[in-house]
Amino acid sequence: MPGRLEGRVALVSGTTQGFGRGILETFIREGAMVLGLDLQAKDGLVDGFNDKQAYQIQANVAADDSWKRALETSIARFGEAPSIVVHNAGWAYPSKSGLEVTTEEFDRVFDVNVKSVYIASKILVPEMKKNGPGSIIVISSENVFRPGDNQTWYSASKAAVSLATKSLALEFAKDQLRFNTVCLPRETHRYLAHLQVTQTVPSQRNHPGKGSGYSYWSNRRTF
Repeated sequence: MPGRLEGRVALVSGTTQGFGRGILETFIREGAMVLGLDLQAKDGLVDGFNDKQAYQIQANVAADDSWKRALETSIARFGEAPSIVVHNAGWAYPSKSGLEVTTEEFDRVFDVNVKSVYIASKILVPEMKKNGPGSIIVISSENVFRPGDNQTWYSASKAAVSLATKSLALEFAKDQLRFNTVCLPRETHRYLAHLQVTQTVPSQRNHPGKGSGYSYWSNRRTF
């Protein structure tokens, strides 16, 4: 029986370990062809999978060139631009007072957590509009709703990217592109079932171009 993502091309950032690796493996199990991006990756096949299932490139998600190369690689390897994009790569500084965060740490947390989605959208969305429908998923944090007392600027970066995602959803609903944020709890490894989703636009099959809101994680279709 074909998987839910049979024949779809997905681009996932931060895939060499952890949650990103799990997303990659799940997508492949559901029939998708996956291009992984990671700063720690080496260009080539992904361990455990063949060239028809997955490929990875070394990439800095805060750099224009990396996203341009990702698009080019997707087309060269899998024959088309991705119809699914998961922004899983993220960065946080060690917990401390917001007054102690250095300028370098501030710049990096916004570059990786916010600027990356801005750059990717500029490069990928025009291609995704041509091929629609499509889905863009941003991995965010429960800090959007319950900011930590020693995570001020990290929380601000996640709030910014979550609001931007919601706005993008409204803008591109007419093009059959869905934008969702998945807001992970601080202790994801303990209670995966407690995932919360900011579902920015319900399925276009039922609500074309209308509505926004928040809901708990469910089996609701996001791809």
